[in-house]
Amino acid sequence: MLQPIDEELVSSYKQARRDGCEFPPLILHKPPRAQLFVPIDGNQRLQAYLALGQKTTDSYLVDCPDQQVIDRITWSFN
Repeated sequence: MLQPIDEELVSSYKQARRDGCEFPPLILHKPPRAQLFVPIDGNQRLQAYLALGQKTTDSYLVDCPDQQVIDRITWSFN
């Protein structure tokens, strides 16, 4: 499930990172047969990191084959 990007929030996160602020780890999921991780929580932070050229960040990986569980976790964060 793709989450919309809030450009104002992303801009605010970029400035906070430039000012040295730290953020909580991203929470990610890798769907079966997918090559990319999908954010469960931290979509705006991820966009800010990418815009700043940050190549790595701490993250938690939710490893669960049940998409319904992933959806419920995503809804609880968002």
